[in-house]
Amino acid sequence: MSTFKERQKEADEFRKYICDRIKRLRRANWKSTKALADEALIDPPALYHYESGARIPRLVYFVRLAKAFNMSVDQLLGKYGCLPEEGSERHQLWQMIEEMPEQYFRAIEHIVKDYYAKYKEFEEEEQEEE
Repeated sequence: MSTFKERQKEADEFRKYICDRIKRLRRANWKSTKALADEALIDPPALYHYESGARIPRLVYFVRLAKAFNMSVDQLLGKYGCLPEEGSERHQLWQMIEEMPEQYFRAIEHIVKDYYAKYKEFEEEEQEEE
């Protein structure tokens, strides 16, 4: 039989795992906190609390987050792998991204979005010329 302290420790570990998981998936999908909150119909401050570990989402929010990440709740909880396999080159890149200061991540995100927008403009211009 587990003691209260053991159950509390398990709950704290789960909370840390979930907050890390949500943040990792958000970053892996190149979404800002506000963009994910809007897509998942969650208040941005609540999402911030989930990512910081201050709160654990209720089931309805797990479902909304899973839909926003285009995965099942099982995948969101990490039951099935949806992040790169450990030791792979992609996994090393994700680790680097996770360790990156937030302002660097935001700068890269901005560059990628800007590049993508310019690429789409170029693609549309080429289609018009044809």
